[in-house]
Amino acid sequence: MNLTFILFIVLNFASNVLCADAKQSYQILLEEEFNPAVNEVIIQGIQKYNLPFFKQSDLQFFVVYARNEQSEVIGGLCGDILGTCACVDYMWVDEKHRGQGIGSKLFAKLENFAKSKKCTSIQLFTYDFQAEKFYKKQGFQSIGIVPKWIEDHDTIFLRKMLK
Repeated sequence: MNLTFILFIVLNFASNVLCADAKQSYQILLEEEFNPAVNEVIIQGIQKYNLPFFKQSDLQFFVVYARNEQSEVIGGLCGDILGTCACVDYMWVDEKHRGQGIGSKLFAKLENFAKSKKCTSIQLFTYDFQAEKFYKKQGFQSIGIVPKWIEDHDTIFLRKMLK
């Protein structure tokens, strides 16, 4: 038996042990692949918990993206509106299409959408090797830095106030 298989058996056994103090039994599971169904339950659970703490009573997801002539997605951003803040979780433009204004147009579209939803700001974070200069050109200001958050990379938190 190889070490990976033995580790799998031990972890599987450990994750199937019932909690002695709990009134209900449960399993602790670990998956190494994206599981949209489980992720959705977790996301909805934390969002349901968080919503009473914000002025807005519902959560609005968004995705803004660009397609080329072949209908391929060549860039986009996605996130959600929580309270009066549009929170960008991910932003990407295909390397072949960078420097053509696509990113700026994506943010202009998001800004108009966010304003229509009564948002007062857009927030996001980036790593020191990503797009801090780009975001600052879009009007974002750095509101915090966590030095060497992951490995030796700083994480920069940015916000743009909307008028």
